[in-house]
Amino acid sequence: MRHDLTRSLLVCIVLAISVADALAAAEKVSLDKLPKAVSAALKSKFPDAKLTSAEKETVDGKTVFNVALNFKDHDHDVRLTDDGKITRTGKAISGRDLPTKVAKALIDKYPRGTNKKVVEVTTDKAVTYEILLLTGDQRLLDLQVDSDGKVLKETERKEEKKP
Repeated sequence: MRHDLTRSLLVCIVLAISVADALAAAEKVSLDKLPKAVSAALKSKFPDAKLTSAEKETVDGKTVFNVALNFKDHDHDVRLTDDGKITRTGKAISGRDLPTKVAKALIDKYPRGTNKKVVEVTTDKAVTYEILLLTGDQRLLDLQVDSDGKVLKETERKEEKKP
């Protein structure tokens, strides 16, 4: 009985932590309240960019800022640490701007597919492409593709499936 009580308590703690993580969603931050290091990093990397919004959240126990901006007619999402290190950038691009290897891989695997949204994601490790694709049979897929055209992840959006 004591073992069952301990197990139940452990399950409750794990559930509470999971719920707390889910509720600890990103909090909106006024652009003028961003840390100086974050603002300086953005100005250095994206001079003359128009900042549109910012959020603060905790990822892996560390505070990060997600900033949306427009730079040279492209929308960007930039993730930075609170000390101003850019850890991830996402840039909306046209499907026509995909590297040849990526475009060919998509055409080969999804010959009647249509790119609905394409984001070029750059981290310190690699450049990948996040693609929202409508297949010829009307399935909506979230794809993550590396710069060599290898599909790293494929997830179907069931709730948005076309009739």
